[in-house]
Amino acid sequence: GKRYEGTITIPADKWLESGKLYTATVQLTDVTPTNAITYTTSDNQPLPVDSMNELNGLYSSHSFENGYGTIVLNNGITELPGWSFYNRDGKRLTSIHLPSQIKTIGVCAFVDCTGLTAIDLSHVTAIGSSAFSSCENLAQITMPQNSFTIGSSAFNYCAAQEIDLTNVSSIDHYAFAYSTQLKTVIVNKPT
Repeated sequence: GKRYEGTITIPADKWLESGKLYTATVQLTDVTPTNAITYTTSDNQPLPVDSMNELNGLYSSHSFENGYGTIVLNNGITELPGWSFYNRDGKRLTSIHLPSQIKTIGVCAFVDCTGLTAIDLSHVTAIGSSAFSSCENLAQITMPQNSFTIGSSAFNYCAAQEIDLTNVSSIDHYAFAYSTQLKTVIVNKPT
C-alpha cells in the first residue's frame, strides 16, 4: 500500500553492448505521507471518499494512482470514525494500511468489507464494536502490540484461524462469534 519513487541509472555506453547482464543499485524513497491511509480495490477504481460523510473534515487530500488510493489525514486525527467504510463500496476494498497515528477504530468502521483479507492493527489501542464484523475473508489480523480493548462483536464472522490476545486489557461479549475458522487464541506468551 505504500508508494515508492526512484531512478535507475545505467551509463549510456552500456546500453549498446549486447549479451551482457548489468546490475544497478536502485534507491527508492517512500513517498507515502506518514499520516495517510492507503488502499486497493478489487476493480482498481477509487473509493468515493468525497461522499463518505464520516471522513468529512478529517482528510486534506485523496488520490488514486497506479492501483493505489491515498487518503491523507489531517494532523491530529487519531480515530477512524465509525461506519467509515461500511456499505460504501466497502466490498471492493481489498487491502488497507492505516497510519500509526490511528489509535481507535470506530464502531462498524469496516462492517461487511468482504474483500479485505488482512489488517495490521499493531498500533491501535481500541477496536470498536462490530468494527470488522462480517469481514468474512479477513484471515490475517495483526493485533496491537500494546494494551488494547476489543468491543462487542468486533470480529464476528471473520476468517482468522489464530488470534493473539496477549496484550488485550478488555474484551467485550461476542467479539469473535461465528468466526468458525478460529482454532487458536493466544492469551499469554510463555516467558
